[in-house]
Amino acid sequence: MAARELNLKQRAFIAAFATGMGPKDAAIAAGYSAQSAKHTAHKLQRHPLVKAELETVRADIRKATLYDVGKAMGKLERGIAKAEALGQMQPYMKGMELAIRMAGLITDKQEVKLTQTVDLAGALVEAKARAARLMRDLPPSIEGEFCAVTSDAADGAIDTQSIPAAYPLRKFRQFG
Repeated sequence: MAARELNLKQRAFIAAFATGMGPKDAAIAAGYSAQSAKHTAHKLQRHPLVKAELETVRADIRKATLYDVGKAMGKLERGIAKAEALGQMQPYMKGMELAIRMAGLITDKQEVKLTQTVDLAGALVEAKARAARLMRDLPPSIEGEFCAVTSDAADGAIDTQSIPAAYPLRKFRQFG
């Protein structure tokens, strides 16, 4: 049977969470075990009574701190008027710039929206086809021979000098 009221720890969790703590920290501050605080916080946030109370607290905070564009613009306009009355041009100009930005007439960032998706698989196929064409269109290869023979030294070391084609070790192909 589910509890119909919040217990002391649940209320402490809500109070700590409302101060700006993260869920895990709020659970620890409420007296829950530090080892299981993350799991406990998750469970608490899903508990119907706690969830409802958290929504009420959030709504109260939003109401208390309601600061919309109208209030901000009103304050800004009063500041601009005061700066103008005092003949302070720098604060006046800064206020005007902020007002223009708030109105959306100037933006610092450019928002980019993609209207089509990118086909990565198709792009990869095209890249492979370009690479194949490049390999096909390479200049003719240079044929050459590399020979290795043992030297006259008693240790059997290999001398890697070029010698007449009578002793080819292997042919190689070099791309220029």
